[in-house]
Amino acid sequence: MAKWSEYKCFDCDQIFLLPAGNKASTCPRCASDRIQYGGDRQLVDENS
Repeated sequence: MAKWSEYKCFDCDQIFLLPAGNKASTCPRCASDRIQYGGDRQLVDENS
């Protein structure tokens, strides 16, 4: 099981996930720094 941190960009509404422990400072789509941390997620890899 992988842990991910969820972020949302206020400028382009992109929701993106980073591996837990990594901090996002800008949106990967529009490079805005107006992003909000949305909490950690547990993602289940169905192939393992």
